[in-house]
Amino acid sequence: PEMFVCEAISTPAVTGLFRPTLLLPHEGYDLNDLRYILRHELCHLKRRDMLLKLVLLAANALHWFNPVVYLMLRQADEDIELACDSAATDGLDRAERAAYSRTLLAAVQSHVRALPATTCFGGTVERLKRRITNVLGAQKKRGLGVVALVLALTLLLAMSATVFAADDTGRINNNKF
Repeated sequence: PEMFVCEAISTPAVTGLFRPTLLLPHEGYDLNDLRYILRHELCHLKRRDMLLKLVLLAANALHWFNPVVYLMLRQADEDIELACDSAATDGLDRAERAAYSRTLLAAVQSHVRALPATTCFGGTVERLKRRITNVLGAQKKRGLGVVALVLALTLLLAMSATVFAADDTGRINNNKF
């Protein structure tokens, strides 16, 4: 993609669906920071996150009155960034992941808000904590635990519904519902 310095933004970002453009807030990046920024933003391009963000923006425009859509947008944006961070740090050792996290921290220190039609490198402080935890690998097993808990609860509810629906002979009685 083309790359421009744009002083109107405060964090690196990619914008544009058909002709993506990488925007940098200044030229003063050291080589390693620029390497991590480019890895991150090129992951967004490879994953076609701009198209997904456009679909999410359209959903928000159609359902502007629904507060659940705003929660969905916030969570989807965070998931997009977490997935991109994982892809950008895939194959990096622990020291490089820590350097990537420091680059994230430097991007967020300017109190950045995500722009609607871009993939921002930064984010809020709360989101940054989750992203750094994800990058450093301390939270990889959390998703598996949540899936196991949901599966266990679903099985428990299904079994209890079957037990309560059975009559004295042990056969399912459809008349009790």
